[in-house]
Amino acid sequence: MRRDLLIVLLFVVLLGGLWLYYSQVIAKQPELISYYDRKIEESNQRLLSAQILSKNLRGVSSLIKENIAESTADSLAQGASLEFLEFINDTVDKLGIKLVSLKPMEPINENLGYIRIPYNIEILASYNELGKFLTRLEKSPRIVNIISMNLNNSLGGGISSRLEAKPDQHHVQLSMELLTLLRKGTIVESK
Repeated sequence: MRRDLLIVLLFVVLLGGLWLYYSQVIAKQPELISYYDRKIEESNQRLLSAQILSKNLRGVSSLIKENIAESTADSLAQGASLEFLEFINDTVDKLGIKLVSLKPMEPINENLGYIRIPYNIEILASYNELGKFLTRLEKSPRIVNIISMNLNNSLGGGISSRLEAKPDQHHVQLSMELLTLLRKGTIVESK
């Protein structure tokens, strides 16, 4: 009898130990796993956000580097930038757009840390070509600000008869500005 009691007692102690081990160690594992899964998910989201910010900051950094002038005498701060004129010319040629006129104006310096260089452009383009042209302007390495756009879609539209346009092309007048940043501490010369 004593032996049976000892076996039962041992069995109860063993069962109690197993229950204690299960409730304190094994039962908490799913909670710990889900806790660490959430932590990993949060870390991954932060990492993804940091990667996106890093990529955007590199783009902003390169945009600033490409548009900063050491002084008002720098070629970026002068009107009629040959580089930009070539970019416009190449872009309209590639898109099949007729360039009617391209008039660079005098740079405008208001002592605000940047110089505005206005351009007036007249083109013959379809809606699709105009959209592609504006997209390429936006993606250019220069900071471009479209001031106004006038689209004349009437037939004839006042365009000289010597210009041959496709039937779906319309007369478009764009007023835009290139913005050139001046390096801090640059002495701004007034005219």
